[in-house]
Amino acid sequence: GAEDGRTKLSETADYLYSGYPTVHRQIDFEARQYHLPSVSGAADYIGPDGTIDRVHRLHFRYLDPLPNLDGLSGSPVFQVIRAEGNYSTATLAGMLLRGTRESMTGYLLEGRRIFELLENIEAGLVDHVLHAPR
Repeated sequence: GAEDGRTKLSETADYLYSGYPTVHRQIDFEARQYHLPSVSGAADYIGPDGTIDRVHRLHFRYLDPLPNLDGLSGSPVFQVIRAEGNYSTATLAGMLLRGTRESMTGYLLEGRRIFELLENIEAGLVDHVLHAPR
């Protein structure tokens, strides 16, 4: 697996995500009503993407009945490691990036990258940037 400083990404762990796909969104502007149901699912760790630093690939276990993954970008991904007995530990592994339903593959931005960006913002090192510093 890959070491991200806080969570060791591993093929033996389970990865759980929860998000709000656009296909389920129902918005009635005139009635000022909206319905945004969430979906949750599991994925397996494939490995580093190889083209983008600190981005990893996940294989979704099951996506039906979702026709596409629109709206799931930005969803938190948690790594769950089974412990002794009926216990487990869960840590934030990162954030789900774009994926494709056809390949059942999604991309995970390491949690370390998110924490570094937040620390830089708090330290005043990021100001009016339209994209994350590399």
